[in-house]
Amino acid sequence: MNIRPLSTDGSPIFLPPTGPRIPDREGEVPRVVKRLKTLVGTHYEASLRTGYPLEPVDLRAVLSALLAETRGEDPAPLLATGEEISTYFRRTLYEEMLEEPSNILFTTKVSDDVVRYEAMPVDFWRDCLNALAADLDLPPDSPSPP
Repeated sequence: MNIRPLSTDGSPIFLPPTGPRIPDREGEVPRVVKRLKTLVGTHYEASLRTGYPLEPVDLRAVLSALLAETRGEDPAPLLATGEEISTYFRRTLYEEMLEEPSNILFTTKVSDDVVRYEAMPVDFWRDCLNALAADLDLPPDSPSPP
């Protein structure tokens, strides 16, 4: 089953971002960034215990891969390092962070007795990723060599 419509050549067509209008966007971005930093911290601590700590280049690569995914690009080359363990840590962090847009729900009141819960729109997710990059002192939305 195709979730995204396909073009005539079989490649997916990425539709413009749709989703709820986020009234307090400026207030919500720091909330999401705080949650993402917790995920990064957990993965960083795990990587320290193994002797292969996540470095700034690894975090930059994960954020670049997440941003590439939002544009419909292949994130895999950004996650590869040539070393099995560091690639594993990058991919694990990437996959966990990739789930966040569908884990963080926003409400839209449809009527007096109906509230709809929606995942965050792509443009808001990009804002959160760029804010996280800035907070971690990493250049926003910039590719990182593996």
